[in-house]
Amino acid sequence: AGAAHALAMTSVFDGRENLLRLAAALNSVDSSAQYGGTQAQNAPYIPKSAMPPFEAAGYKGESTALRRALGRVCLEYIWTYPPGCPLLVPGEIIDSRIIEALGETRPIEVMK
Repeated sequence: AGAAHALAMTSVFDGRENLLRLAAALNSVDSSAQYGGTQAQNAPYIPKSAMPPFEAAGYKGESTALRRALGRVCLEYIWTYPPGCPLLVPGEIIDSRIIEALGETRPIEVMK
């Protein structure tokens, strides 16, 4: 979340009515938003997916050093906080851009 972003959290306990209210609110905000043409520049990087997360959950993996993970499929969520958004989700391919981003988090002890 931030000045140009919103974070909406839902759960399996949210009913249909609440989800429809959230969708209506997001549509309302989106229809009244003024885009300055910079949204593409600020778009988050999304790694390539090898398989959907539910499929990746069925695989057994191993822990490996970050430098050896290039090209491998992630089987766990990798989060940084803040903001609490995953850098990788199960099923995505670990590429050099992700390794670079994770390398930047280590000095500030976001991950151990």
